[in-house]
Amino acid sequence: MQWVDVMQLAKRGESAKVKFLSEIESHDDLFPYFVGMANNNGGKIIIGIDVKNYHLRGTFIDKEWLDQRVNDHCYPFVPFDVDVVNRGDKRIV
Repeated sequence: MQWVDVMQLAKRGESAKVKFLSEIESHDDLFPYFVGMANNNGGKIIIGIDVKNYHLRGTFIDKEWLDQRVNDHCYPFVPFDVDVVNRGDKRIV
């Protein structure tokens, strides 16, 4: 995924298959959306953008953080992909 792809998703806004989270403090902030999308054949969760205000916040989350939380808290394992987009000094996942 590239920055232009993130912006196209932001322009379309949230839907049943796309959710924007401006920040995550713990897996509890993420997992309701993660499990919901897993139960509905997938989707995209974009972390690090406040889509209502088009504010790029960035996130500390990376693939290793997500892998660990999913392995610790999801049974059976839910397969997922992670894309990281860097924009300036901010990371979008």
